[in-house]
Amino acid sequence: MPAVKLNLLDRAIGAIDPARLTNRIRHRMTHAMIEEYGYPVGGSRNSSLKNYNPPANTADEDINDKLESIRGMSRDLYANSAIANASIKRIKTNVIGSGLKHRSKLNAAELGLSDEDANVMAREIEREFGLWAESKYADITHTQNFYQLQALVTANMFLSGDVFVIFCNREDSDMPYNLRLKVVEADACKHPDDYLPFSESGIINGIQYDDDGRPETYHFIKASNSKLNMHSSRFETVGIDAFTECAGINRKNVLHLFDRERPGQRRGLSILAPVIEQLKMITTLTKSELDAAVVTSFFTVFFTSDKPEPIFDGVQEKVETDKNGNESKKYEMNLGHGSMFELDAGVKPEFANPNRPNQAFEPFFNALVKQISASISIPFEVVMQCFMSSYSASRAALLEAWKLFTVQRKFVEDEFCAPTKEAFMLEAVMSERIYAPGFLYDPRVRKAWCASTWNGPGQGMLNPVQETTASVMKIDNCMSTLDAETSATSGAHYEDNVEQIARERAFMKKKGVGIIVKGVAVNVSDKKDDTNEDN
Repeated sequence: MPAVKLNLLDRAIGAIDPARLTNRIRHRMTHAMIEEYGYPVGGSRNSSLKNYNPPANTADEDINDKLESIRGMSRDLYANSAIANASIKRIKTNVIGSGLKHRSKLNAAELGLSDEDANVMAREIEREFGLWAESKYADITHTQNFYQLQALVTANMFLSGDVFVIFCNREDSDMPYNLRLKVVEADACKHPDDYLPFSESGIINGIQYDDDGRPETYHFIKASNSKLNMHSSRFETVGIDAFTECAGINRKNVLHLFDRERPGQRRGLSILAPVIEQLKMITTLTKSELDAAVVTSFFTVFFTSDKPEPIFDGVQEKVETDKNGNESKKYEMNLGHGSMFELDAGVKPEFANPNRPNQAFEPFFNALVKQISASISIPFEVVMQCFMSSYSASRAALLEAWKLFTVQRKFVEDEFCAPTKEAFMLEAVMSERIYAPGFLYDPRVRKAWCASTWNGPGQGMLNPVQETTASVMKIDNCMSTLDAETSATSGAHYEDNVEQIARERAFMKKKGVGIIVKGVAVNVSDKKDDTNEDN
């Protein structure tokens, strides 16, 4: 029970109205108990929180003024910190890999098609989309194809906090589609009057919003300003409408990809933001330990000599002149591998024992990396690619990492791949390269025509025999499907596998080569033709 001391005012009130004093003391004791036993309160009597009283701000107030600094530090760590670099690359490699491959999945019932007709149309859409997506014409800079842009967009979203993709149009003689994607870094979206933190016109951090908080216009630095410092206070910007009407469809012009963690949050934060300080310190610590180990590895021999000149070439002579014009010679020496130097007579070298390599470095380093890994939701084993524990522990780490990669992949599919596919389909239908009845008039029909799956790299296997057996058992018990298991294990499409296997078996049969069916060898050259089996 917290103690309550009576002050002078309490004593005066008690002398006049004891009941009122009792009520005051009761309320003060209740407040003291909340501070001592309830949730911690900033600035409370708790010594560890006495000077800790952060304000409760909106998302914009907490983020906007820090964005530029956080981006700069995150990018520097990505370039110079092994752990930061590895974390971003693990995400890019496992979420995107060589690309989330497109597969059209038309809803036959919604479109009023037979399964066979739906399959024919789906393959036709895949061929048309592949014509555009697999070429570098998908990129406005003609540098990457659509699947490579997926990796670029994903990596920059997690590194810088957000990234923009602008839908552009450009005609090229050997590409029937004019849709082009322009990927823009977060810094290029700037307030037209950058010297003001907020604009009365509703523009915040380069984006103009309506009264409901919906983006209306994005302001980007002009391409002609690309040689200028993006952090300069004066530059020209160009405004791009968030949406444009095309054939009666309100199509997006700009995709803004970021992880929204708070209501009202308008810009994203780097995934490294919470651990910037730890990453910087651990990078400095690693460099210091490495430098100390390198110095320790040097073996240098010192000699004394009565001769006036150095006897070893390793000593560098340096002539210095004082203010009176008198010259004096000095000799410099640098530690090195197997170096030998002479010393002046009477001078003896002394060596400090640095005790390197430090035996306690690795446990301490790993402990810090585990905290960083917990913050970015990637297990330590996956970040370090170090699976030294048991099979169960290693598999648990991979499964936990795969949860994060699955969520991030779904985000990229919904926020980048799907809108791009819809923009492509709109152009394909309007140019009459794809016949899709109802696409321009009914949102439900349009969604059915755009339905797709995006398969990325598989999860991988630690024990292929056990995990394949488990997949077969799930399929046999209707707990999963052939398509789902194929996608999860290898990232491929089940139908593509079946078609390829059919071609391979037909080829083997033609050549009279035996095949293996469920572990049993079958000599197809000795089998009767299917047409004669019933006779």
